[in-house]
Amino acid sequence: MPRSTTFVLNKDKVRKYGALTVDKDKLAQEGFDTKGTNWLKDIDGNIIETTLFTKMMVLVANKFSLLDPMGMGIEMEGGRPGWNDAMNGLPGIFGSGMSETLELVRLIKFVLESIENREEAIILPAELSTFVQELYLATKIEDDYKFWDSISTAREQYAEVTRLSLSGKETSINILGLRTILEAFLEKLKAGMDRAIEIGNGVMPTFFAYEATKYEMRVDENGEQIISHYGLPTVDVLEFKLNPIPNFLEGPAKVLKQLPIEEARKMHNAVKDTDIYDPQLKMFKTSGTLEDVTHETGRIRAFTAGWLERESVFLHLEYKYFYGLLRANLYEEFFECINDALIPFLNPQVYGRSTLENSSFIASSVNPDPATHGRGFVARLTGAGAEMMSMWIKMFVGNDGGFKVEEDKLTFKFAPVLPNWLFDEEGEASFTLLANTKVTYINPSKINTFDGLGATKVQYSINGNIVELDGNCIVDDAENLRNGNIEWIKVTLG
Repeated sequence: MPRSTTFVLNKDKVRKYGALTVDKDKLAQEGFDTKGTNWLKDIDGNIIETTLFTKMMVLVANKFSLLDPMGMGIEMEGGRPGWNDAMNGLPGIFGSGMSETLELVRLIKFVLESIENREEAIILPAELSTFVQELYLATKIEDDYKFWDSISTAREQYAEVTRLSLSGKETSINILGLRTILEAFLEKLKAGMDRAIEIGNGVMPTFFAYEATKYEMRVDENGEQIISHYGLPTVDVLEFKLNPIPNFLEGPAKVLKQLPIEEARKMHNAVKDTDIYDPQLKMFKTSGTLEDVTHETGRIRAFTAGWLERESVFLHLEYKYFYGLLRANLYEEFFECINDALIPFLNPQVYGRSTLENSSFIASSVNPDPATHGRGFVARLTGAGAEMMSMWIKMFVGNDGGFKVEEDKLTFKFAPVLPNWLFDEEGEASFTLLANTKVTYINPSKINTFDGLGATKVQYSINGNIVELDGNCIVDDAENLRNGNIEWIKVTLG
């Protein structure tokens, strides 16, 4: 639903309610199946077929058009707060999220890379092309409110013209022009990210909320108030004020991998100086204190501090942050953190269960019950498992390692990122690669493998025959390795 319907006056506060409604015009279309799939059609009833690139551009345009009134976070237009559903009140108080902005940056970079060597024009549906062009023109607007109003209007017009069907017409955009548009989007997003970090005092915020400080009542031609489908009077907002939300861990976890290493290190240190960090447990909570946050923000405020979704150590998110450190090449910081906080390294008496199983959350030291501090609750298969596997691969195979195709040949490179304390008394550390091949790293000096040390000698056995290679890259037998035909490999580091 457009702003003219969702911006309402609830008592004495302007709120954003009623994002979705049943579209009776859609339901009345011939052949519309209320319980099945309904493909978008043109005005002649033909099903629209398009390319993956066009779908990516639809996503880029819609997300960019949702930038908040200060050009930072992505608005919660659909009435949902993103993955953190405990912040379920945010959409109603003009909430936005920086995590979605960071994902949009990644998406645009991906699209730009996909057309890097392309010369021929791109064909887009006419409605999408117009939408993209209008958003591009809006990037020239310097005033925050006018920019926000312009992209919001463009989105609402696009939603209306595509609501029931497309015209079927297409528009050609030359590749240079498309690059210019996408780069303008990136520049605007980068400015928003910089502004957000400045507001966060060096820490990437996760959420924002806005307050309407100036508005007008909407009336019909008879001067009567226009009432929304929620039964509330509608308004036009003319001015917003930012209401910052306390620090959450998700923003930094998302942005670390996008920053140069020194900027990432600076942000990590800034995060440790906030109340996200629990110095007693040496762990990272989902957020800082929410004591001054209103209950209207969401159910998260209703929980006891340090419990469940409020200010606890949400294991999936903490592991996501650790993975961000690893991807940002902050190796010393990464191993310092996991040595304190990775579940296998915890004291089982404090954790309260086997350190071979993850928990949904760990009660933090802000919990009023000291007996719960550091204890894991709700043991289950969490997303932390997937994050752990990602970290494990980066540690044992390396950021620069793994399979690659070089000069039309499949290769495999070992580039482990391991600290000295993960090697045993004999200086060895082993893992199983692709479920079949046992790989043993031999590190006689027992030094960190990320301090410039590489694998200079590889020994591996194929069907019992030991073969020695110079260098750390397998070429001739890379396919055998991928197919699980190599029993074991020994990699000597030095």
